[in-house]
Amino acid sequence: MSTPHDRIDGLADLKKLDQRYPEIHIQADWILQSRALIRLGVEPGDGLVILSANRPEWMMADLAATAAGALPTGLYTTA
Repeated sequence: MSTPHDRIDGLADLKKLDQRYPEIHIQADWILQSRALIRLGVEPGDGLVILSANRPEWMMADLAATAAGALPTGLYTTA
């Protein structure tokens, strides 16, 4: 059975297609962010807090944390 780390490492570099398919650029961004989280030592099951205003980058950080196997929790600046 593959782990989240194996799946992220096995994905192709989609940034090359970003000019033709902008939605792939967004996917490539959160994949790269996920790889960075793994390199920083985030392990599957780790809690991860995202402090941000309501913006698209929040969603990408959430996707990246989930893809790395972490358990993301949003902390809003208005709370």
